Amino acid sequence: GQSPTGQIPGGQQPNAQPPEPPTAPEIAVLALRARQPEIAVRTLRYHLRTESGDARALRLLAVALLETRDFDDASSVMRLAYRTDPGLAAFALDFNELGYSQREARALLVRTVTYANRVNSASGLLSVAVLMQGEGREQPALNVLARAARAGLEPEVLDRLRDELGN
Repeated sequence: GQSPTGQIPGGQQPNAQPPEPPTAPEIAVLALRARQPEIAVRTLRYHLRTESGDARALRLLAVALLETRDFDDASSVMRLAYRTDPGLAAFALDFNELGYSQREARALLVRTVTYANRVNSASGLLSVAVLMQGEGREQPALNVLARAARAGLEPEVLDRLRDELGN
């Protein structure tokens, strides 16, 4: 039943549209905020089966994989995200949206730097530069991109990131 005001108990209007369910990337963000990167990985992999060109979801998957310490896959997915859409460089990773404190963002960066220095791959170095851009550290990110260029990072990815970082 309806109440005398014409509303259905629970506050919904009659014939109101049900709310849209959250998207897979929104669920993944919630999972990362809840420190459940494995759930984010599963959700995004499923989403990307049908939305393979979703560069933001690819980048989010890379972050979730970094959190699970799957650095090889994470760096490959990060590179794929920026190859899929070099324009992603205009939208820095938002650590606040992901619920990261400055300390947590830095810890993720330190782990990723350790990996990238060990393997010295363009993909690993790109991952470091993306995290640094998210922290607002443009000059260190540019320095890392110079190393990524020497390691073979694609010019279209490199140039867009350099432009966005102010060089």
